[in-house]
Amino acid sequence: MTLDIQQELDKSAQSVFNFLEKHGLGKAEVSISAPRITDQHAYGSSEQNRPANRYTAQSVITVRTHKAQAVKKAMAAAGELVSAGVVLIHSYEFQPKFEFTGLAEIKPEMIASATQDARNAAQQFARDSGSSVGAIRRANQGLFTINDRDQFTPEIKKVRVVTSVDYFLED
Repeated sequence: MTLDIQQELDKSAQSVFNFLEKHGLGKAEVSISAPRITDQHAYGSSEQNRPANRYTAQSVITVRTHKAQAVKKAMAAAGELVSAGVVLIHSYEFQPKFEFTGLAEIKPEMIASATQDARNAAQQFARDSGSSVGAIRRANQGLFTINDRDQFTPEIKKVRVVTSVDYFLED
């Protein structure tokens, strides 16, 4: 019985690999978990309430790539997998996750922009109080946050930095 399940898992996995390859995602970007096989009759249900299929099996296929748009297109075409006989499970645990890895590239520009914004705010305070902006008294880079733009476009990120810059105001 479990041999049949393993053959079905292998067949489904191959269908998924072919599907992903068709959408520009290679085998080097894809990994598959060990199967989790569950005996549905082990839960003590009465004979009449037992599921028809005694065993269920599940494997998780993970794609790690920098090709966010290829992943989005593959996700949109996932119905092709269902047509090929692959059972897809919708689970919060296995939602796609798009990670932002470019912080090092944008960090200097973001800090420079935040520092300039702080200076502009200090100049406004100085004008309002009849003072002028002096040297920086203290500066703190603060925290970078990276969030999805919204729930419908998780591949697009909002990156924000909060800086604290204290200036001396001179009369």
